[in-house]
Amino acid sequence: MLKQEDGFTLVEVMMVIAIIGILASLSFPKFKAYLEYLELATATNKLVMDLQWARQQAIIKKVKYGVVFYQADNKYQIIKDEAVKQIIKEVDLKESKVKLGKISFYYSDGKSTGQTAVFFKTLGNIDGGNGSVELVKLGYGTKKIIFSSNAGELNVE
Repeated sequence: MLKQEDGFTLVEVMMVIAIIGILASLSFPKFKAYLEYLELATATNKLVMDLQWARQQAIIKKVKYGVVFYQADNKYQIIKDEAVKQIIKEVDLKESKVKLGKISFYYSDGKSTGQTAVFFKTLGNIDGGNGSVELVKLGYGTKKIIFSSNAGELNVE
């Protein structure tokens, strides 16, 4: 009488490995796109948090705080006191593979201020006009942070 042994044959194991390989190759493009989305979302959230922190410091310490954008260098700085320009923090976006896109600030009549910085007054509102800053992830898309001068409000699109 033959004794039956439990286990898998080599063919069964190879079939399972082949199926796993096919599923992994199908899901890789979606996973890569998701990682690119995360890089853009993370850089945007970090910038929004830095802007909110600068606004809070302006309110708490009764001194203007702001964020200055350097599009050519792909970085921004948090500055204390617009007149003295004490650098509190510098963030280089090159590491995150996200670029600063269009930076625009304008007065209520629609004319450009020509600024590349946003400063918060001691009441938390923005000094100057409204504006926006775009963060771009090449091959994926754009996130836009919109500033409202009246309340110092930030919105992300």
